[in-house]
Amino acid sequence: MKLQFLGTSHGLATAHRFNSSALLQGKDSSILIDCGEPASATLLRMGVVPEQPCALILTHLHPDHTGGFTQLIQTLQLGRRTSPFTVYMPAEGIAVFRTLLRTVYLYESILPFRLNFKAIQSGLVYTEGDFKLQFYPNEHLACYRSIAKNEGYPAPCESFCVGIQSEGKRVVFSGDIKNPGELAEPLKNGADLLVSEMVHFSPDMFAALGNELLPEKICFTHCRVSAEDIPSDMNHPVLLSLKKNILFAEDNMNISI
Repeated sequence: MKLQFLGTSHGLATAHRFNSSALLQGKDSSILIDCGEPASATLLRMGVVPEQPCALILTHLHPDHTGGFTQLIQTLQLGRRTSPFTVYMPAEGIAVFRTLLRTVYLYESILPFRLNFKAIQSGLVYTEGDFKLQFYPNEHLACYRSIAKNEGYPAPCESFCVGIQSEGKRVVFSGDIKNPGELAEPLKNGADLLVSEMVHFSPDMFAALGNELLPEKICFTHCRVSAEDIPSDMNHPVLLSLKKNILFAEDNMNISI
């Protein structure tokens, strides 16, 4: 497998970083993880044709992870994609996203491909192209449940980590999480690479997971950055003490797995 980062910023896009998105490439297919803007333009500049990705995973519904969704669908439409395209996302967003597509005149009846929405369910194993997918709920959005209720729009506020397996390798993507302890379940069966955000908790909290649970290769994305757009925790001593192969993602970075 090969992983290419399209965008690595936290919630705010920066001068040198687009919003969260990555392309995981297997032997015969590829899959998008999140779709922060401008994912479509980045894919085209990478030479990825509209027919290539078999699916999109939206780990949660924050705009820095979903902001490029309608443009992606339009890019697939105008690029005359013909093979089905599956979108895995929290169940609470499916009806809203279908309405959004109709609102911007991307009616499913005029798409040259079949668009499939699948509600993410934890505990199930999904097969998509070369990949086996398993999702793990986290509490990143838990703080919004009472707010949503008070707004008169109660919502489960779903958010997920995901483990993806292909070619005998396994990658765990944290998505956005409330605390690193939520990685224990997706990591308990091992991983060749962990792609973890690093803006919603401290390096000390991450290191508390311990060397035994963490894989040998770790890549941090969605990080706190300095005024120069450099990850603030890049040389944090507690991360260096883990003695792991630690990378800090940049837009367009490639990782072989």
